Amino acid sequence: MFFFVGAERIYRLWYYTPAALVVGSLITDRFQQRSARKRGYYLDGIIAVLCLSRPLFGWPPVSGHALFFVYAFLTASSNRTRVFALLLGVITLYAKIWLWHWDITLWPGLLAGLVTGILYRRNQTRE
Repeated sequence: MFFFVGAERIYRLWYYTPAALVVGSLITDRFQQRSARKRGYYLDGIIAVLCLSRPLFGWPPVSGHALFFVYAFLTASSNRTRVFALLLGVITLYAKIWLWHWDITLWPGLLAGLVTGILYRRNQTRE
């Protein structure tokens, strides 16, 4: 953020900072879970790599924000994290639909978040 000026700095503040808040809250959730399985942590790592690769490399053609807010909402263990994820979702949907006129990465991101969130939940409930 310190390396950017003007509109680029403002963009990073309103678009990336809420995602960082959800990341911190989700990490806190994971540390507080006593019965989490290792495979869930591996899936968390894969999600982190996918979401971070988007702004760094422009790949995959999936919205990292959309993927992450759905994944975080579905896998969070606290209401706090779910609320933060919903707020991130509102910001993401506003940006992708209104500002960027239905950005093509939105739907793949939402679908990827749904699929990975369901995979995480199934993995955590298996005995």
